[in-house]
Amino acid sequence: MADAENHRIQVFDSDGLPITMWGGKGAIDGQFDGPHGIAVDSKGNIYVADTENHRIQKFDSKGNFITKWGSYGSGDGQFSEPRGVAVDGSDNVYVVDHGNHRIQKFDSSGNFITQWGGWGDGDGEFEWPKGVAVDANNHVYVTDACRVQRFDSNGGFITKWGIYGSGDGQFLWPEGLAVDSKGNVYVADRENHRIQKFDSTGRFITKCGSLGSGDGQLWAPMGVAVDASDNIYVAEKWNNRIQKFDADGDSITKWGDNGFEDGQFDLLWGVAVDASGCVYAADIGNNRIQKFMRAAHLSYLPIVMKDHP
Repeated sequence: MADAENHRIQVFDSDGLPITMWGGKGAIDGQFDGPHGIAVDSKGNIYVADTENHRIQKFDSKGNFITKWGSYGSGDGQFSEPRGVAVDGSDNVYVVDHGNHRIQKFDSSGNFITQWGGWGDGDGEFEWPKGVAVDANNHVYVTDACRVQRFDSNGGFITKWGIYGSGDGQFLWPEGLAVDSKGNVYVADRENHRIQKFDSTGRFITKCGSLGSGDGQLWAPMGVAVDASDNIYVAEKWNNRIQKFDADGDSITKWGDNGFEDGQFDLLWGVAVDASGCVYAADIGNNRIQKFMRAAHLSYLPIVMKDHP
Protein backbone atom coordinates (compact mmCIF):
# COMPACT_ATOMS: atom_id res chain seq x y z
CA MET A 1 0.00 0.00 0.00
CA ALA A 2 1.32 3.44 -0.85
CA ASP A 3 1.14 6.01 1.99
CA ALA A 4 2.35 9.09 0.18
CA GLU A 5 3.15 11.62 2.88
CA ASN A 6 5.25 9.35 5.05
CA HIS A 7 7.37 8.39 2.06
CA ARG A 8 7.40 4.72 2.99
CA ILE A 9 5.95 1.39 1.98
CA GLN A 10 4.36 -0.82 4.59
CA VAL A 11 3.71 -4.54 4.11
CA PHE A 12 1.03 -6.54 5.94
CA ASP A 13 -0.48 -9.97 5.68
CA SER A 14 -4.15 -10.28 4.74
CA ASP A 15 -5.32 -9.60 8.30
CA GLY A 16 -3.00 -6.73 9.08
CA LEU A 17 -0.02 -8.34 10.74
CA PRO A 18 3.24 -6.45 10.26
CA ILE A 19 6.01 -8.36 8.50
CA THR A 20 8.72 -5.86 7.67
CA MET A 21 9.32 -2.30 6.53
CA TRP A 22 11.74 -0.25 4.47
CA GLY A 23 12.20 3.25 3.11
CA GLY A 24 12.97 6.74 4.33
CA LYS A 25 12.65 10.19 2.81
CA GLY A 26 15.18 10.90 0.10
CA ALA A 27 16.24 10.22 -3.46
CA ILE A 28 18.80 7.42 -3.16
CA ASP A 29 17.98 3.79 -3.95
CA GLY A 30 15.36 2.50 -1.53
CA GLN A 31 14.21 5.92 -0.36
CA PHE A 32 10.99 7.70 -1.35
CA ASP A 33 9.46 11.10 -1.78
CA GLY A 34 5.68 10.78 -1.75
CA PRO A 35 5.09 7.19 -2.94
CA HIS A 36 1.56 6.65 -4.21
CA GLY A 37 0.95 3.47 -6.20
CA ILE A 38 2.26 -0.03 -5.55
CA ALA A 39 1.95 -3.35 -7.41
CA VAL A 40 3.27 -6.91 -7.13
CA ASP A 41 4.33 -9.16 -10.01
CA SER A 42 4.09 -12.94 -10.41
CA LYS A 43 7.48 -13.45 -8.73
CA GLY A 44 6.57 -11.37 -5.68
CA ASN A 45 8.61 -8.34 -6.73
CA ILE A 46 7.23 -4.96 -5.71
CA TYR A 47 6.96 -1.86 -7.90
CA VAL A 48 6.50 1.54 -6.26
CA ALA A 49 5.48 4.79 -7.94
CA ASP A 50 7.96 7.13 -6.22
CA THR A 51 5.92 10.16 -7.16
CA GLU A 52 7.96 13.21 -6.26
CA ASN A 53 11.20 11.51 -7.37
CA HIS A 54 9.51 10.92 -10.76
CA ARG A 55 10.54 7.28 -10.96
CA ILE A 56 9.56 3.66 -10.44
CA GLN A 57 11.51 1.56 -7.94
CA LYS A 58 11.52 -2.25 -7.92
CA PHE A 59 12.19 -4.38 -4.83
CA ASP A 60 12.09 -8.04 -3.86
CA SER A 61 9.53 -9.19 -1.29
CA LYS A 62 11.94 -8.42 1.59
CA GLY A 63 12.47 -4.86 0.47
CA ASN A 64 15.84 -5.33 -1.16
CA PHE A 65 16.34 -2.81 -3.95
CA ILE A 66 16.51 -4.34 -7.45
CA THR A 67 16.33 -1.50 -9.95
CA LYS A 68 14.73 1.84 -10.81
CA TRP A 69 13.84 3.84 -13.88
CA GLY A 70 12.55 7.28 -14.78
CA SER A 71 13.38 10.93 -14.33
CA TYR A 72 11.43 14.16 -14.61
CA GLY A 73 10.28 14.96 -18.13
CA SER A 74 7.85 14.08 -20.91
CA GLY A 75 9.96 11.81 -23.10
CA ASP A 76 9.60 8.04 -23.34
CA GLY A 77 10.47 6.58 -19.94
CA GLN A 78 10.31 9.94 -18.18
CA PHE A 79 7.59 10.94 -15.73
CA SER A 80 5.77 13.86 -14.21
CA GLU A 81 4.47 12.65 -10.83
CA PRO A 82 3.75 8.96 -11.54
CA ARG A 83 0.76 7.86 -9.44
CA GLY A 84 -0.67 4.42 -10.14
CA VAL A 85 1.20 1.28 -11.17
CA ALA A 86 -0.05 -2.17 -12.26
CA VAL A 87 1.45 -5.41 -13.57
CA ASP A 88 -0.02 -7.82 -16.14
CA GLY A 89 0.32 -11.61 -16.41
CA SER A 90 3.59 -11.28 -18.30
CA ASP A 91 4.97 -8.89 -15.66
CA ASN A 92 4.78 -5.87 -17.92
CA VAL A 93 4.44 -2.71 -15.86
CA TYR A 94 1.85 0.03 -16.53
CA VAL A 95 2.44 3.45 -14.99
CA VAL A 96 0.00 6.34 -14.62
CA ASP A 97 2.10 9.33 -15.71
CA HIS A 98 -0.16 11.78 -13.91
CA GLY A 99 1.35 15.11 -14.93
CA ASN A 100 1.82 14.03 -18.55
CA HIS A 101 -1.78 12.73 -18.79
CA ARG A 102 -0.75 9.36 -20.19
CA ILE A 103 -0.07 5.69 -19.49
CA GLN A 104 3.39 4.25 -20.09
CA LYS A 105 4.11 0.52 -20.46
CA PHE A 106 7.45 -1.12 -19.61
CA ASP A 107 8.85 -4.60 -19.28
CA SER A 108 9.76 -5.83 -15.80
CA SER A 109 13.27 -4.38 -16.09
CA GLY A 110 12.00 -0.90 -16.93
CA ASN A 111 12.56 -0.98 -20.68
CA PHE A 112 10.04 1.27 -22.43
CA ILE A 113 7.44 -0.51 -24.62
CA THR A 114 4.73 2.01 -25.50
CA GLN A 115 2.61 4.90 -24.22
CA TRP A 116 -0.80 6.40 -24.89
CA GLY A 117 -2.99 9.30 -23.84
CA GLY A 118 -2.68 13.07 -23.78
CA TRP A 119 -4.64 15.92 -22.23
CA GLY A 120 -8.37 15.96 -22.96
CA ASP A 121 -11.75 14.42 -22.25
CA GLY A 122 -12.12 12.39 -25.44
CA ASP A 123 -11.83 8.64 -25.75
CA GLY A 124 -8.27 7.61 -24.89
CA GLU A 125 -7.41 11.03 -23.49
CA PHE A 126 -6.93 11.82 -19.80
CA GLU A 127 -7.50 14.62 -17.32
CA TRP A 128 -5.13 13.91 -14.42
CA PRO A 129 -5.25 10.10 -14.47
CA LYS A 130 -4.70 8.40 -11.11
CA GLY A 131 -5.34 4.65 -10.91
CA VAL A 132 -4.56 1.71 -13.19
CA ALA A 133 -5.40 -2.02 -13.07
CA VAL A 134 -5.01 -4.94 -15.47
CA ASP A 135 -7.33 -7.96 -15.76
CA ALA A 136 -6.52 -11.58 -16.67
CA ASN A 137 -7.03 -10.78 -20.37
CA ASN A 138 -4.56 -7.88 -20.18
CA HIS A 139 -7.26 -5.25 -20.50
CA VAL A 140 -6.11 -2.03 -18.83
CA TYR A 141 -8.45 0.11 -16.71
CA VAL A 142 -7.62 3.73 -15.87
CA THR A 143 -9.38 6.31 -13.68
CA ASP A 144 -9.30 9.96 -14.68
CA ALA A 145 -11.50 12.96 -13.88
CA CYS A 146 -14.85 11.28 -13.13
CA ARG A 147 -14.74 8.15 -15.24
CA VAL A 148 -13.09 4.80 -15.93
CA GLN A 149 -11.62 3.96 -19.34
CA ARG A 150 -10.80 0.47 -20.59
CA PHE A 151 -8.05 -0.29 -23.14
CA ASP A 152 -6.30 -3.24 -24.69
CA SER A 153 -2.73 -3.90 -23.58
CA ASN A 154 -1.28 -1.51 -26.17
CA GLY A 155 -3.61 1.38 -25.43
CA GLY A 156 -6.39 0.73 -27.92
CA PHE A 157 -9.58 2.30 -26.53
CA ILE A 158 -12.42 -0.16 -25.79
CA THR A 159 -15.03 1.55 -23.62
CA LYS A 160 -15.63 4.02 -20.79
CA TRP A 161 -18.14 4.72 -18.06
CA GLY A 162 -18.93 7.27 -15.36
CA ILE A 163 -19.87 10.93 -15.00
CA TYR A 164 -19.59 13.47 -12.20
CA GLY A 165 -22.06 12.80 -9.39
CA SER A 166 -23.08 10.63 -6.46
CA GLY A 167 -25.49 8.18 -8.07
CA ASP A 168 -24.72 4.56 -8.93
CA GLY A 169 -22.04 4.53 -11.61
CA GLN A 170 -21.15 8.16 -11.00
CA PHE A 171 -17.94 9.38 -9.37
CA LEU A 172 -16.47 12.21 -7.33
CA TRP A 173 -12.74 11.91 -8.08
CA PRO A 174 -12.12 8.19 -8.50
CA GLU A 175 -8.65 7.06 -7.45
CA GLY A 176 -7.37 3.46 -7.32
CA LEU A 177 -9.06 0.47 -8.89
CA ALA A 178 -8.65 -3.31 -8.96
CA VAL A 179 -9.99 -6.33 -10.86
CA ASP A 180 -11.09 -9.63 -9.28
CA SER A 181 -10.87 -13.22 -10.59
CA LYS A 182 -14.20 -12.87 -12.42
CA GLY A 183 -13.20 -9.67 -14.18
CA ASN A 184 -15.26 -7.38 -11.96
CA VAL A 185 -13.82 -3.90 -11.42
CA TYR A 186 -13.67 -2.16 -8.03
CA VAL A 187 -13.22 1.62 -7.99
CA ALA A 188 -12.23 3.79 -5.00
CA ASP A 189 -14.76 6.62 -5.32
CA ARG A 190 -12.85 9.05 -3.11
CA GLU A 191 -15.17 11.96 -2.37
CA ASN A 192 -18.26 9.74 -2.29
CA HIS A 193 -16.42 7.68 0.38
CA ARG A 194 -17.32 4.36 -1.15
CA ILE A 195 -16.17 1.50 -3.33
CA GLN A 196 -18.20 0.79 -6.46
CA LYS A 197 -18.20 -2.59 -8.21
CA PHE A 198 -18.80 -3.02 -11.96
CA ASP A 199 -18.55 -5.77 -14.51
CA SER A 200 -15.87 -5.45 -17.17
CA THR A 201 -18.21 -3.48 -19.48
CA GLY A 202 -18.97 -0.87 -16.82
CA ARG A 203 -22.37 -2.18 -15.72
CA PHE A 204 -22.94 -1.21 -12.09
CA ILE A 205 -23.21 -4.18 -9.70
CA THR A 206 -23.06 -2.90 -6.11
CA LYS A 207 -21.31 -0.51 -3.73
CA CYS A 208 -20.12 -0.39 -0.15
CA GLY A 209 -19.13 2.36 2.24
CA SER A 210 -20.29 5.75 3.47
CA LEU A 211 -18.54 8.63 5.18
CA GLY A 212 -17.35 7.72 8.67
CA SER A 213 -14.89 5.79 10.80
CA GLY A 214 -16.98 2.79 11.84
CA ASP A 215 -16.79 -0.72 10.47
CA GLY A 216 -17.74 -0.65 6.81
CA GLN A 217 -17.49 3.14 6.63
CA LEU A 218 -14.81 4.94 4.66
CA TRP A 219 -13.10 8.32 4.74
CA ALA A 220 -11.44 9.17 1.43
CA PRO A 221 -10.64 5.72 0.03
CA MET A 222 -7.58 6.05 -2.20
CA GLY A 223 -6.40 2.56 -3.03
CA VAL A 224 -8.15 -0.76 -3.54
CA ALA A 225 -6.80 -4.28 -4.10
CA VAL A 226 -8.29 -7.77 -4.42
CA ASP A 227 -6.75 -11.05 -3.26
CA ALA A 228 -7.01 -14.55 -4.74
CA SER A 229 -10.25 -15.17 -2.81
CA ASP A 230 -11.74 -11.90 -4.08
CA ASN A 231 -11.55 -10.20 -0.70
CA ILE A 232 -11.24 -6.43 -1.06
CA TYR A 233 -8.67 -4.22 0.68
CA VAL A 234 -9.20 -0.47 0.91
CA ALA A 235 -6.65 2.19 1.92
CA GLU A 236 -8.38 5.07 3.71
CA LYS A 237 -6.46 8.32 3.53
CA TRP A 238 -8.02 10.14 6.46
CA ASN A 239 -8.82 7.18 8.72
CA ASN A 240 -5.21 6.05 8.29
CA ARG A 241 -6.24 2.41 8.11
CA ILE A 242 -6.81 -0.55 5.84
CA GLN A 243 -10.20 -2.22 5.75
CA LYS A 244 -10.80 -5.71 4.42
CA PHE A 245 -14.19 -6.61 2.89
CA ASP A 246 -15.57 -9.78 1.37
CA ALA A 247 -16.70 -9.88 -2.26
CA ASP A 248 -20.19 -8.73 -1.22
CA GLY A 249 -18.84 -5.63 0.49
CA ASP A 250 -19.23 -6.80 4.10
CA SER A 251 -16.46 -5.59 6.42
CA ILE A 252 -14.22 -8.39 7.74
CA THR A 253 -11.47 -6.59 9.63
CA LYS A 254 -9.45 -3.40 9.75
CA TRP A 255 -6.12 -2.18 11.10
CA GLY A 256 -4.08 0.97 11.50
CA ASP A 257 -4.46 4.46 12.90
CA ASN A 258 -2.55 7.71 12.72
CA GLY A 259 1.00 7.63 14.02
CA PHE A 260 4.59 6.60 13.48
CA GLU A 261 4.85 3.24 15.24
CA ASP A 262 4.80 -0.14 13.49
CA GLY A 263 1.37 -0.65 11.93
CA GLN A 264 0.42 3.02 12.07
CA PHE A 265 0.14 5.38 9.10
CA ASP A 266 0.34 9.03 8.21
CA LEU A 267 -1.82 9.31 5.09
CA LEU A 268 -2.41 6.17 3.02
CA TRP A 269 -2.69 6.00 -0.74
CA GLY A 270 -2.19 2.74 -2.68
CA VAL A 271 -2.58 -0.89 -1.64
CA ALA A 272 -1.50 -4.22 -3.17
CA VAL A 273 -1.77 -7.92 -2.23
CA ASP A 274 0.60 -10.69 -3.25
CA ALA A 275 -0.16 -14.35 -3.97
CA SER A 276 0.50 -15.38 -0.36
CA GLY A 277 -1.84 -12.76 1.09
CA CYS A 278 0.71 -10.17 2.19
CA VAL A 279 -0.64 -6.63 1.98
CA TYR A 280 1.64 -3.79 0.87
CA ALA A 281 1.00 -0.20 1.86
CA ALA A 282 2.90 3.01 1.12
CA ASP A 283 2.95 5.28 4.17
CA ILE A 284 3.67 8.72 2.73
CA GLY A 285 4.38 10.72 5.88
CA ASN A 286 6.59 8.07 7.51
CA ASN A 287 8.66 7.38 4.38
CA ARG A 288 8.65 3.61 4.77
CA ILE A 289 7.22 0.23 3.82
CA GLN A 290 5.88 -2.19 6.44
CA LYS A 291 5.18 -5.89 6.05
CA PHE A 292 3.00 -7.95 8.41
CA MET A 293 2.74 -11.67 9.14
CA ARG A 294 -0.20 -13.58 10.56
CA ALA A 295 0.65 -16.31 13.06
CA ALA A 296 -1.16 -19.66 13.00
CA HIS A 297 -3.13 -18.77 16.15
CA LEU A 298 -4.33 -15.56 14.46
CA SER A 299 -2.34 -13.17 16.62
CA TYR A 300 0.01 -10.75 14.95
CA LEU A 301 3.72 -10.95 15.67
CA PRO A 302 5.64 -8.14 13.96
CA ILE A 303 9.02 -9.12 12.56
CA VAL A 304 10.53 -5.75 11.83
CA MET A 305 13.62 -5.50 9.64
CA LYS A 306 15.20 -2.07 10.01
CA ASP A 307 18.43 -2.61 8.09
CA HIS A 308 17.11 -1.14 4.86
CA PRO A 309 18.01 2.40 3.80
